[in-house]
Amino acid sequence: MNMAGKISTSQFASQVGVTGSAIRKAIAAGRLTADADGLLDPVAALAQWQHNRRRRRRPRGADPAVEGAPPPAGGGFWQHRTEREAAEAAIARMREREMAGELVRRAEVERELAGRIIALREHLNTMADRLSAVVAAESDQAACRRAIADEVRQALRGFAAELEVAKSSTTNPLP
Repeated sequence: MNMAGKISTSQFASQVGVTGSAIRKAIAAGRLTADADGLLDPVAALAQWQHNRRRRRRPRGADPAVEGAPPPAGGGFWQHRTEREAAEAAIARMREREMAGELVRRAEVERELAGRIIALREHLNTMADRLSAVVAAESDQAACRRAIADEVRQALRGFAAELEVAKSSTTNPLP
């Protein structure tokens, strides 16, 4: 060390544990600042060296992402393979539950239910034709109301019975 507190490149190299050529390359690359005589301020040079070492310490192929952060968009082969295998496993579980009778296809259920609702509607629409003679013959309002209520109840009971039959049937898609 000279009077101004400056040190040579070889002295600084031994301080930080590298070769003198590494220090000269860092000076040439602008990562370290030397004065006109080629001497270094030990405090400033150490700060520059540590800053640049930390910045360059990551291996060339390393991912700069923070640990714990989600993987970048685009992923990679293994990420896509994992996602595909997870999806295939979910599909296999659904097929297994479907075969066991725990799951049914929604479209089949909707189609079957729509057919049964249409049948109920037709039954209710023809109720007027069936009841008109009965109601016309009655002069008592309560008897007319009972006849209509009985016919509606009978139509709804028939609809409920059809649903129960469909529910208990293994070939029918209604749950």
